[in-house]
Amino acid sequence: MFTGIIEDIGTVTNVTPLSMAVELELKTTKIPLDEVKLGDSIAINGICLTVTSKKHDENKFSVQAVKETIDRTTLTMWKKGSLVNLERALSYAGRIDGHLVSGHVDDRGRITRINSSGAQTTFTVNYPPELKSFLSLKGSICVDGISLTVASLSSAAFDVAVIPFTKEHTILRYKRVGDLVNLEVDLIARHVYAMMNPRR
Repeated sequence: MFTGIIEDIGTVTNVTPLSMAVELELKTTKIPLDEVKLGDSIAINGICLTVTSKKHDENKFSVQAVKETIDRTTLTMWKKGSLVNLERALSYAGRIDGHLVSGHVDDRGRITRINSSGAQTTFTVNYPPELKSFLSLKGSICVDGISLTVASLSSAAFDVAVIPFTKEHTILRYKRVGDLVNLEVDLIARHVYAMMNPRR
């Protein structure tokens, strides 16, 4: 479980294709790897992935992703040198400064507009119609692993307003119109919808 509060901007240092999977090596400058164990979960652009190896002396760790994850996320676009948002799993002693995030990406969205006005930057993101029932005005949405609030909402897109600190400390500062992003809807919204619409 995560909170959507990014700890570091990491760099993809190697991508190794496997059979129906991929192995990624990443470098971090702010996450102390002596506190990370093999098998721990780290959210990378909002994708919950498992640490399979690490190199303390180089501040690098590796994760693997299978076809289901690859097909549902922006992971296929990552290459050597790509910058990604990193967050370690929430500890029970930690504070939830964002919202509860599972790291199980629902789908991809596309940035269609970026508008800067004073200190605020507003991103407009088109989302798949399957996610419409889980989005609400002032509700939470996870974009590339970042906990954000829906500022406005239409049948095809939502806006999120970002403060300078969030933009500067995440990969949002590198985003351009047309870029794809990983989306995870609010966990509570998903469960409420499931209770209100039971499967038969």
